[in-house]
Amino acid sequence: SEALTEIAVAIDTSGSVTDEQFHHFTSEVYGIMRQLKPTKMTVLQFDTQIKSVDEITTANDLYNVKFTGRGGTNIEPVLDWANKNTPTVLLILTDGFFYPVEEAPKPPLVWVIHSNPKYQSHYGKVIHYEFTGDNK
Repeated sequence: SEALTEIAVAIDTSGSVTDEQFHHFTSEVYGIMRQLKPTKMTVLQFDTQIKSVDEITTANDLYNVKFTGRGGTNIEPVLDWANKNTPTVLLILTDGFFYPVEEAPKPPLVWVIHSNPKYQSHYGKVIHYEFTGDNK
């Protein structure tokens, strides 16, 4: 019964994520925003480091977020940010191709893993889905 007052969504923008996948990720963020109506939504973009942190309150805010990154993938900066900022929940949209970190962050965590059915985590909830790029 705890309200989702602050949702943080970290979007993987490493080299393995295409522009089309990024737009799909932002569409998912919009759906989360519309359905859960958090009082605050923070969108982080990351590859080997956090590239941007954007506070989202409207659909326009979300659609004005520019795709940045294209390096490797390091999840540690995102987990460090979550420990310092303690959102109600942290969602990470990624392909899961990075070195795992052993220590769980303070806030509850949901991994949303695209196109990597073998990904597992020792903490948080893992949701797998396939993204084919087909908009039909």
